[in-house]
Amino acid sequence: MITIKVKKYNFRYLLDDYNSIINRCHLIEEVSENFSFIPNTRITINDKYLLYEQDLIKKQDYSKKNNAEKLELLKLFAQDLDRLSETGFSHGDIKLSNVLYDGTRLILIDLEPSFKQIKYGKRVVMSAVPLRSINDLNNKTISSETDKIGFYLMCNKFLKIPLNIRNSGDLMKKRRNGFEFLPIKESEFMKFNFVDIFSKINRSINQLSVST
Repeated sequence: MITIKVKKYNFRYLLDDYNSIINRCHLIEEVSENFSFIPNTRITINDKYLLYEQDLIKKQDYSKKNNAEKLELLKLFAQDLDRLSETGFSHGDIKLSNVLYDGTRLILIDLEPSFKQIKYGKRVVMSAVPLRSINDLNNKTISSETDKIGFYLMCNKFLKIPLNIRNSGDLMKKRRNGFEFLPIKESEFMKFNFVDIFSKINRSINQLSVST
C-alpha cells in the first residue's frame, strides 16, 4: 500500500500570480508522471485551497556507501536533472533534505506550487540563500541557475566535502552585491549543465586522491 504525503496550501499565503501557480501545478503533475526520480504527485485545486498529495518515499541509508557508489548515484541524478531542465521546470530548492535515497536512486521531493509564500507571518522565497544565483536574486526570480548552484552544494554535502559557506543574515545582501563562492566565476559556471557540474566535482575528487 502506497503512503501519501499531504500538504494543504491556503491561496492567501501563495503570493505568485494565480495563473502562474495553476500552470506550475499542472507542470508538477506532468513531470512527476514522466520522470521516475520524482514521486507521483497529484494536486487538487478549489477556490480557497490547494491540496498537494505526493507518494511518500521510504528513505534508505546511504551513509555506508563508498565514494564510487555515491558518485554513481550523483551521476544518474545529474542526468535526470538535465532531462528535467529540458521541460523548463525549475525546482528552486535543491538541497540534501529535498533529495532522498530510495535504495536505488536519488529522488527529488518538495516541489513547491508557488515560489513566493507567507510562512509564519513573513513573506519568503522558497529557496534558501546561498542557493539562489546572483541573477535570480537581483531579478527576483527562480531559474535553472539556482538549481545548478543547489545541485553543486548538495553534491559536496552528499560527499562530505567541506565548504566554508555560512548562511548568515548578511549573506543575501553580499550575494546581491556580487559576492561569489563557486570554484569558478558564476557567469561561467552557468554555462555548464548538471552533468558538467558533476564531472567537475568528480575530477576534483580524483585529483585530490592522486595528490594524497
